[in-house]
Amino acid sequence: MKNFKKSLLIASIVPIIISAISVFFLEDSIPMHYNSDGVVNRMGSKYEIFIYPVLILLLGIIGYFTIKNYESKLYDSKNDKTKEKNLYNINLMSKLFFFILTINIISFLYYLILSFGIIKKTINNLPLGLILGILMIICGLFIKISKRNPFFGMRTKWSMANDEAWKKSNNFGGTSLMIAGILSILIFNQSTFNKFISFSILMIIIIVSNIVYSIKAYRESSVIWL
Repeated sequence: MKNFKKSLLIASIVPIIISAISVFFLEDSIPMHYNSDGVVNRMGSKYEIFIYPVLILLLGIIGYFTIKNYESKLYDSKNDKTKEKNLYNINLMSKLFFFILTINIISFLYYLILSFGIIKKTINNLPLGLILGILMIICGLFIKISKRNPFFGMRTKWSMANDEAWKKSNNFGGTSLMIAGILSILIFNQSTFNKFISFSILMIIIIVSNIVYSIKAYRESSVIWL
């Protein structure tokens, strides 16, 4: 795990190195923002390419110290139950930060290619929808297999009541988030309606349906426990 933490930190530094090299070859003014149709609507200084890499580096640093914190708790574990809990959290956080960092690096590389003018416009914001959709699908998978914890998953006061309510709520929540991820990819590849309003409506439906289902799961699990 020590090597993984270092790899996470090194990977988060790579975009800054790439940006430092790229800045010598970029035009002084580069595309910085695209409208809903994927057309450039703002130009900016080439030095703005460092903004995203700095955020990625901060993400890597947060991941590094989050995992390190759980490792410290693991070493201080006084019983098997606490040790198992901390091992689970280390494993969960490692996978979560790895996938989030990977998605962000891929996104950074894509927009760097756009900055060089190799691609003149985005494809109906498909890259944004694709990255967002993949991230939602990955998070959905993690949610489906996650154990009850205070950090990650479909957490409501009803789903947190007991393990059975948690299992049902997160199985439903993970599946619905994966479906939402697929729909997000489709939404951002359309030009016939407002993508961001449609995405917002989709997320409201997901959130409300998950709250309602967690209440249902809690009531069912309460009957079982009785």
